[in-house]
Amino acid sequence: TQDGSRGVLASGFGTATVTADTVSTLGDNSDGIFAEEGSFVSPTSPASPNGTSVTVNSVSTAGENSIGINAYSQSGPVVIDSGTVTTISSRGILATAAVDDVSVISDAVTTGGTYSIGIEAQIIPFLGDVVVGTVYVDSGSVQTTGAGAGGIVAASPVTDVTVISNTVSTGGNGARGISAFITGQYVGPGTYVF
Repeated sequence: TQDGSRGVLASGFGTATVTADTVSTLGDNSDGIFAEEGSFVSPTSPASPNGTSVTVNSVSTAGENSIGINAYSQSGPVVIDSGTVTTISSRGILATAAVDDVSVISDAVTTGGTYSIGIEAQIIPFLGDVVVGTVYVDSGSVQTTGAGAGGIVAASPVTDVTVISNTVSTGGNGARGISAFITGQYVGPGTYVF
C-alpha cells in the first residue's frame, strides 16, 4: 500500500466493528486497522448502541507512524481481541475510550522504532465526562526494541487498571516493561480528582 493507506477503516457514530483474518500495510501513516466510534477530535452527541470492537488474527505494518490496531470509542467500550501484531516503527496496539471499558486481549505483539509501545490501553475523558469503565489488558507476549518503547502501558483517570502478562521484553533505553497508572481526572486549571 502507499503512504496514508489504512488497511481497514471503520468510522462513524453507533457501533464500529471489525472482524478480519490478515491485514498488512507498507506505507507511512498507514494503520493496519483504524476503528473509531464517535470522534476523538470533534466529539458530538453519541448514537446508541455504541462502542468499538476489533477481532483479527494477524496485523502487520511496515511504515512510520503506522499503528497495527488503532481503536477509539467516544461513548462506549473498546474491545480488541488480536492474534499477532507486528510493526516496524510504530505502536502495536492503541486502544482508547473516553468513558467506558477498554479491554485488550492479545496473543503476541512485536514493535520496532523509538517510542513504539507494544500495547497502550487508556481512558482519556473529555472535560465534564463521567468515567464508568475500567482498563483491562491480557497479553501473551510483547517485544519492543526501540528507545522509550514500553511493552505495555495501561492508564485510567480514576478507575481500575488490570494487566495480565506472560512475557514482556524491551530492548531500548528508557523502555519500561509494564506501566500501569491511575492518572487523575482533569476538572479545571491545576485541579485533578482521583
